[in-house]
Amino acid sequence: SCANDLKRIDFVIQRVLSRNVADAELQILNQGLQRARGQFKADPTSAAKLLHVGESHYDESFDTVETASWTSLCLAILNLDETLTRE
Repeated sequence: SCANDLKRIDFVIQRVLSRNVADAELQILNQGLQRARGQFKADPTSAAKLLHVGESHYDESFDTVETASWTSLCLAILNLDETLTRE
């Protein structure tokens, strides 16, 4: 659900940046999540490919499209300048 997505995005921002997500950021990140979901639903093979990158294995009982969508969003958050350069 959309409300659950927003809570999860706030949770990720709190864990990564140690602050609450701003309303404008929340909307942008949610739009990115929805866009990733649409892309991975249209091309589930690309979702599976993303989840097989690296040495860690993911739990294949989880929905591939959903897991790839959140992976994509978290990668974007982890690549934010604010995440990389703590000042």
